Amino acid sequence: MDNVKAVRDCAVRMLSRLGYEVACAEEGEQAVRLYEKAREAGNGYDLVIVDLCVHGRPTNHRQIT
Repeated sequence: MDNVKAVRDCAVRMLSRLGYEVACAEEGEQAVRLYEKAREAGNGYDLVIVDLCVHGRPTNHRQIT
């Protein structure tokens, strides 16, 4: 999850080339929906990468767990 398109695009390209299946979100709420949908389908994520400093939004340190 990153609000900067160029960062998302770069991360998707790099991780895809390494053989990973990638789901990408622009905002936290969208990321949570993607995560829950994958988990409900039995395809939970092995790794979640999030941008902790989203411009215009307060930092939420509870995300780090």
